[in-house]
Amino acid sequence: MKVELCEIRVGKDKAEKYVLQIWKELDLPKVQRKFLYNEVKISQGKDDALHIDLKKEIDSVRKNGKANILQQMLDQKDRFLSTPVSISIMGDESGIKFNLQSQYADYSKNVSFPGGIEAPEVSFANDITHYRKEAYNAILSDDFGNLTRAYRSYLQCAVSLVDCFLHKYTFHLNGLVAEPSEYSNIATLNSQAPLEDRLEAWVTTFAAHKMTEFKSSKYRSKFIELKAKRNEMVHPTQPMYCYNVKEMVKFLNYAPEAIGGLLGQLRGFAQTTDKIGFIQQMKTEPPINLKKRA
Repeated sequence: MKVELCEIRVGKDKAEKYVLQIWKELDLPKVQRKFLYNEVKISQGKDDALHIDLKKEIDSVRKNGKANILQQMLDQKDRFLSTPVSISIMGDESGIKFNLQSQYADYSKNVSFPGGIEAPEVSFANDITHYRKEAYNAILSDDFGNLTRAYRSYLQCAVSLVDCFLHKYTFHLNGLVAEPSEYSNIATLNSQAPLEDRLEAWVTTFAAHKMTEFKSSKYRSKFIELKAKRNEMVHPTQPMYCYNVKEMVKFLNYAPEAIGGLLGQLRGFAQTTDKIGFIQQMKTEPPINLKKRA
């Protein structure tokens, strides 16, 4: 079967605009567009400066849908979606024994060496990108087994990323509100209620005036479709799975809207930027295109 997947996610002009938008949101000294392919120095103190290669930032947006250093700077500023620093060390050639530790707000985690610590939103976003590429390669090589494996894994990670988004907000809310259980919307966010209910509780909490728009949103509708497909795999009610390649590709191509579009829209409802790294990564997932053989 003939199939195509573009390696470049974002065009040059849009990538340049994205870097300039992040630059502006970081409230950095204005940079003219003609200097976008230079290295820029940002003063961080009397004797300290950060050097940013803007060409690499633009290249990163084109390839990954998000910037590199500038993206990290913007993400870390966010009140609810700042990302814990990922840390890992593999191999044990020195024989040294020690623990790895990461701190996020008032939460800390340790793991013994060799090992690592990673933010779940980063893990799930990268997994979605990985399994979509695996599905593409499987179609390319007519490998039905690997295609279905990648498809099932993609569906799981897609729903988990939205769940993770809600948990990040809930984590911070519980530290901001004295008695979270006294508020039904926060209690729902803290519960094991269906994901659709918790999404509505999020909108009630952060953008109640947008509830009608949310319920009629195409992004919400597509996410519910995607979640239903995932539930078919996780909670089988029939003695066999049936896979149609065209249908699988259809849902693999839901990522930009059902995941990235949904999360970006929620951020917009709350009047916050959608230019968070893992959200932009999802919004720019390239389409997998099936082609008829000549």
